[in-house]
Amino acid sequence: MVDHVALRSALREFLGKELFMEVVRHGCGNRLLFWQEKDWARFIAANPLFDVSLSELTGALRICFIHGGELLPCEIEIFHGCLDYSSQYTRDRSQQFPYAAQDPISTEGRRTDAVSLHSWYCPGCRSARAAYLANRPRDMGPRRPLI
Repeated sequence: MVDHVALRSALREFLGKELFMEVVRHGCGNRLLFWQEKDWARFIAANPLFDVSLSELTGALRICFIHGGELLPCEIEIFHGCLDYSSQYTRDRSQQFPYAAQDPISTEGRRTDAVSLHSWYCPGCRSARAAYLANRPRDMGPRRPLI
């Protein structure tokens, strides 16, 4: 098992901060994207000690691309029905606190027995979300439908 902090540090130094954060923002998923594969291959050629599996790389890159902190596991509530978030809130959430992981996930009418979903959160994003909601206009932010 490789030291995640050392791998991130070496990769950030190799790619530069902007490209490194772009890699983090896109994540790894089930595979690397074409451009990520090329950059990863160049990095491994220069740093063979960091040649790790995709799942190990995914774990090492599980950080917030805004705040830089490691993401922590959490459960997100599943809302059985439809939720309507303002487009301004959705846009602001993606730019300012994408890993707050505090808004319920809507089933949008799909059937599921689940009551929560495993996810990852950033403490910095949660703080940013709290500040945002404390200062938002009354017509923005998460709204539950009238039932």
